[in-house]
Amino acid sequence: MRRMISWLTFGFLAVSFAITWLWLLDARGNARFEPTVAGLGIVGTVIGIFAERAAERRELTDLTVWSIREELRINARILADHRFDSDTAGESHPRVFPRLRVAAVEAAMSSRGVQALNDPRLLAELHAWQDNVHEFNRRLDLTELRTLVAVGIAPEELEALDAALHRRNGHMDVLQRRLAELRLHPRLADD
Repeated sequence: MRRMISWLTFGFLAVSFAITWLWLLDARGNARFEPTVAGLGIVGTVIGIFAERAAERRELTDLTVWSIREELRINARILADHRFDSDTAGESHPRVFPRLRVAAVEAAMSSRGVQALNDPRLLAELHAWQDNVHEFNRRLDLTELRTLVAVGIAPEELEALDAALHRRNGHMDVLQRRLAELRLHPRLADD
């Protein structure tokens, strides 16, 4: 639909420009100013259409980058939360973990914000990040459920749950690496 409207708009502008050009060729004396002004108005309209679209695309990409950058900054603070520290492993009481956010990434991908950036590598990295965050949050749900619902959970089981969270190349390790890579991406690096 949008493409059809664009074609119709430019078609009408082309016809108007042709009529104005013919009018200019036929006009004499001071009457030449009328078609000249009309032609300049048409040229201004065409330039305005392209400029408005470029400005809208730029605004969308700026907002997309800002929201993703802000969400990544918040997620870095969440991952630095003391409840994720490996030195809390072995505590006998269950913990409730904060969840990572992924709403800005999801909104950007569904609103064409990331596509407007025209960066396939970034899009792939954001998809991977989104999958990792969902998996991590789901693991936290299961861990909390197991530790909060279980009556008399064995300390060895709590240690195993903490070890799974903090092991080398485990969920925390992968998330922290991916987050660092995303924050260093040229489009998302802090100003």
